[in-house]
Order: sequence, then C-alpha cells, then structure tokens
Amino acid sequence: MTLDAAYTERELTTRSDEAGGAYLVPLKNNTRSLKEWAMFAFTYLAHDHVVDVERSSGEVWERRTSVITHAQVPDDIREGLCGVQTLIRREHQVTRRDGTRRVEVRYAVSSRLLTAQEAERIWRGHWGIKNGSHHCRDVVPHEDACRLRKEAQGRAMLNGVMVALLSGQTRQVTALVRRLTLDPLLALQLLIPDLASR
Repeated sequence: MTLDAAYTERELTTRSDEAGGAYLVPLKNNTRSLKEWAMFAFTYLAHDHVVDVERSSGEVWERRTSVITHAQVPDDIREGLCGVQTLIRREHQVTRRDGTRRVEVRYAVSSRLLTAQEAERIWRGHWGIKNGSHHCRDVVPHEDACRLRKEAQGRAMLNGVMVALLSGQTRQVTALVRRLTLDPLLALQLLIPDLASR
C-alpha cells in the first residue's frame, strides 16, 4: 500500500508489517529527522537508479529515481519505521516551454526490497491516486498543512468521509466547499436531505 505523509509513523508501519503487508510512505517535514537521514545517505550512496523522460504540451518532465537497499539504509530510519527495506530518492524536473525549470526532490521508504524501476512504477501509481483523491484532501480540508500528530489517522479518516460526501454531490468539490462556507445550512442539507423539505 502507498500512503500519504500523515501515515508515516512507526505504529502504522508496524501493524502493516505484522499483518504481512508492504508499504511505501513518504518522508516529509512531519518526519524531519528521518528525511534528513535520507538526504545524508543519498549524498554518499545509491545502488540503482532509473531515468524516465516524458514530453507533453511542449514541456519536458524528467524523473530520476534512485534506491538504497536494506543493509545501507541508515539505522535511524530502520529504527524509526518498522521493516524498512528500501530508501527511495525521486528527483522530478520540469522544463517549461520558456526554458524555465522547476526541480523537486522527494524521499520515501518501502518495506519491500525494490529496484529503482519498481520504485518508480509504484511511485507513479501513487501519484495517479494522489492526483485523483489525495490532492482533493490536501486542497479541501488542508490535510498537508495540518501539524496535528496525535490521532492523525482519525482526522484523515474523517477527511476521507467528508471528501466522499462532497464528491457524491459534485465533481467541483472546491467550489462546493466555498458555497458551504458562505451557507453552513447547506452542509446540513447534504447530511440530512429531508431537512430541505421541512
């Protein structure tokens, strides 16, 4: 399973590992020390890497995915999250038509032993889901901006229920949220449809 940053914690990765599952989770600022260890590790080591180039609408998208596997994953990362087998670095560079470039570097860990090619395929699949679902969760309830650490899964589940309810009403969820902000009674009508007829 691939998860968003809110789930990058030892308890959840341990439960996944004990249940026989496998995970890929990002290392972001909510796990700053683990992310810093990942950045440090990749300044020295990289077992395997793959480059993927895509041209679309006059832009060039270049993705470089590198992996460090089990024995060379820093101990602090293995102690911080259960069952880590692969450390992943993904550099994403977009060159626009006007020649300007944007570069993002992200890190993740997986409990599976992955090649760079496998890590890239899984990461691309995750972003397909993220663009369809998680992006909505980041924009509507501002999930990524939240600094809540305790009970983060509970909040994430409530956000999922809320986004599902809103998505059932319209494909333009952000516009609906703006309407609900101005008219909170409309939110009650969504939850209790009979309320509108009373």
